[in-house]
Amino acid sequence: MGQSGDMVRLGAGAERTRRAEPVTHTGAGPTQTERIPMSDFSAEQIRAGVALQSMRDTYPDLDRWRARSAQIEEPQTGSELYGDAQIWPGFAPHQVARVALVSAVQHLNLVRASVEAKELFPIAMPTALRGALLGAARGVWLLAPDLRHDRQQRGLRTVHEVHRRYLQYLESNPPGVEAAELATAIDQVRRRRDAVRHLWSASSDLTASQAPTETTIVDTAAEVVFQDALQQDSIKGMWRTHSGDAHGLPWPIFTRSSTQAVPAGRVVGYPDRMAEYTSGGDLWEISESFSACYRLARRGWSLFDRRCESAA
Repeated sequence: MGQSGDMVRLGAGAERTRRAEPVTHTGAGPTQTERIPMSDFSAEQIRAGVALQSMRDTYPDLDRWRARSAQIEEPQTGSELYGDAQIWPGFAPHQVARVALVSAVQHLNLVRASVEAKELFPIAMPTALRGALLGAARGVWLLAPDLRHDRQQRGLRTVHEVHRRYLQYLESNPPGVEAAELATAIDQVRRRRDAVRHLWSASSDLTASQAPTETTIVDTAAEVVFQDALQQDSIKGMWRTHSGDAHGLPWPIFTRSSTQAVPAGRVVGYPDRMAEYTSGGDLWEISESFSACYRLARRGWSLFDRRCESAA
């Protein structure tokens, strides 16, 4: 698997090393264990192969979800999401959730294309995975509550954010738009934003004036999908490190087990020793994030389908 590496010289910190575990295959009997010959493959190659296969196992679902995005999907009359839509039919909560899930699928397919092209990018790929994580988490966050009021209030927060962000863009005076047309658009979006905001009320986890952060959305979704506390913490940590990559900050390099450090002496005017850090694309690390995002997306699509179906 090809790798792209980036080097950066920074003040020396704790170096993390990576250790591969032996691979065994358990036979049918309770005491039968067959050890796979390791002479032809290194532990690193086996590790990468397992990672690649775990990603490829998700491709049929990714293809199916991608095909679904080619047409509008509406809930059945009498379904939960059909009822939810009545609070704001102009941009129904189920469509907001669906766009988030489609975004997750597209970001996962972007990473998939890079992996299959044997091009790994240690900064750009976590950035794409961050997009997949946020899209999948938002879909779960919107659809998970069993109470209609809670789903509607979460949907209204997201619809409000859509209008708020769009209004910021329009008010930046984008080029190529006639002044009169722009003024009309600003007025329409502002009125819709304010009307949505007027519908906010308190729910089981939101105050009447509370707008959740993206971090809260990811953390909440992680607690819905992953029952193990360590897995939940892993998702929360992934969101924070991948956000560092997305913002072009170098600190996530210190969190990767694939990072290598070489002492580089001292520089004038700095009290600590220096080191050169090299971080290449690591397929195992990528697959772990990829699989977590996939599981969130799978839960999101499952919730979408279940709540779109009428009980009748």
